[in-house]
Amino acid sequence: MTNQSQNEKAPTQLPIRALAIDTLHTCLYAPKDAQAAVDDTLTKNSLQIKDKALLTELVYGTLRLKIRIDFILSSFLKKPQALPQKAILALNIASYEILFLEKIPHYASVHWAVEYAKKAFAKQKLAPLFNAVLRKITKVQEENLYLNQEFYTKNTCEMETLSNFYSCPQWIVKLWLNSYPKETALAYLKHQALAPAKSITLANDTPAEIIEILKNDPRCIATQNTSFAFPAGYTPEILSELNNNFLRGSFVSRQTLAHFKPENFLSPIWDACSGRGGKTRILHELLPQATILASDVHTGRLKALKNDLEELTVFQCAANKELPFLINSLQTIILDLPCSGLGVLARRPDIKYKRTQDDLVTLAVLAKDILTNTFTVLAPKGKLLIITCTLNPSENELLAKNFIADTKNAQIIEIYTTPADSQLGEFFWACLIEKI
Repeated sequence: MTNQSQNEKAPTQLPIRALAIDTLHTCLYAPKDAQAAVDDTLTKNSLQIKDKALLTELVYGTLRLKIRIDFILSSFLKKPQALPQKAILALNIASYEILFLEKIPHYASVHWAVEYAKKAFAKQKLAPLFNAVLRKITKVQEENLYLNQEFYTKNTCEMETLSNFYSCPQWIVKLWLNSYPKETALAYLKHQALAPAKSITLANDTPAEIIEILKNDPRCIATQNTSFAFPAGYTPEILSELNNNFLRGSFVSRQTLAHFKPENFLSPIWDACSGRGGKTRILHELLPQATILASDVHTGRLKALKNDLEELTVFQCAANKELPFLINSLQTIILDLPCSGLGVLARRPDIKYKRTQDDLVTLAVLAKDILTNTFTVLAPKGKLLIITCTLNPSENELLAKNFIADTKNAQIIEIYTTPADSQLGEFFWACLIEKI
């Protein structure tokens, strides 16, 4: 007998790459997003800090560049579609290591993949195939072929070339090329294939000297009050003194809200699609005396907010159908609308493989319903702020334009978009509307 309960499962001790393959498979072939899949793996397995970091890098990095990697692999595989799903994913991850992770020796990546194939696909006898293909991938890396856009032009049109090179589905490439100037579209394609900036927000009780150290860090990309952005992969040493007493999230989201000077928002305020309450927390921090309502259709997302800010009114509400029952006339409404997320592909790369063009239509209709419904409880001269994290005119510019055309007592005050040359790697759109 052991001290462990029979009903409690012991932590899995699979090799880190095998866990990465399983996690990637769960993300791509089960209804679970990348963050949830990674979190689930990290929770269920006893891993050292360095192994957690490697697993996260392998999953997210492979997701960002899978289309490019699949194109390269197709040069050396006669029928890739005939291979088991996990075999392709193992080749994806090993190829990602060889092509993009400089600190891992090529021979080590080939070795673990071949050993994995011997055990996982013994009946199919795929180990020799793995060995041959990955050695060719190594040659592609050594000759820097994978970095040249011309390498991806074989038997393809421009749309396919851009899709393969930037690792982005053709329908998204087409959408952006048709919707934005080509230079802007290419900037979006470039950023979505890279890891986004690392964002942190310090707790209110963080010592002033630590805040100053972070502000003066030469690698700091952007700062706003106690929020900071740093290059992907970089963690300031001083953070180790905080014992994880800080929040991670999107700096661009905070930056977008800050553009509209939320400290001047009039109360009462309704954050009608609050999610986990990121913007609600900012509003409460800036306006501690304001009456703030926070709601979302998913109660699970509201749990932490309810626990942390008991003084706020937090409740479940489907903003496209229901109205807050506590206040009939609001001075400010924040709509962080549900959207396709095409502006945050760098942070949520699995969206590329799960979203469809039909989803864009459905989400645009939902956004319109939420906007129309919530506007009815906005007070005269009140302000409504729309925020999205997508790059799709039907969910952004056209949504606002059509709403104003259909609503006589509404006018657009200002529109904001994250600059295409932003170093942060994520892109938000926002529009401030006034009730007249």
